[in-house]
Amino acid sequence: MEWARRGYLAGHLPNRPETLVAWLRDPQALSPGTAMPNLGLTEAQARDTAAFLFTLGVTRLPPVPAGMPLGPDGAGPRGEPRIRPRA
Repeated sequence: MEWARRGYLAGHLPNRPETLVAWLRDPQALSPGTAMPNLGLTEAQARDTAAFLFTLGVTRLPPVPAGMPLGPDGAGPRGEPRIRPRA
């Protein structure tokens, strides 16, 4: 899902952070009869959830090419490869 690229919430609400937070807190208030249940989120939980959803669809760094040596904890180059190259 590419949430960051969606134009609308519930088919008619503009997909903006403040609208998403309100939707997550009380979907029935913004769209009566919607199938979205009230999750009982606090303001902070709704903001955290909205922040996460807006990261979906954002361009990410390209994947590490196969066979590239990885550093400690899987980040950056390292002296010896962690995997054996194909023969």
